[in-house]
Amino acid sequence: MRTTLCIALATTLAIPAVALGHGSGVHTRGTIKEVTPDHVILTAKGADQAFALGADTSIVRGEGPVRIEDVRVGERAVVHARREGGKLRATEIRLAPAGTTSKKEKKP
Repeated sequence: MRTTLCIALATTLAIPAVALGHGSGVHTRGTIKEVTPDHVILTAKGADQAFALGADTSIVRGEGPVRIEDVRVGERAVVHARREGGKLRATEIRLAPAGTTSKKEKKP
């Protein structure tokens, strides 16, 4: 009984730490719909979301950095962003590694 109570207490105390693991920013996963030197539009769950790009925005494919010119419409991506005066500014764009396909694109 005492062991169960200790485990339950430890789990309850750990949950807030896990919830804060990604910070307070916005994290969106979807498909690149539009890309320009100053913004990207991501389609996620049927809705479009625009993200402004800045000099501090990092773009990564797999494990290596890429330039905005290397980002293509239709690629899967995760965008980490922060709110700045009513807009979302991308801090990081993580692209799927080259040659990967989504589950929908794989053939049985």
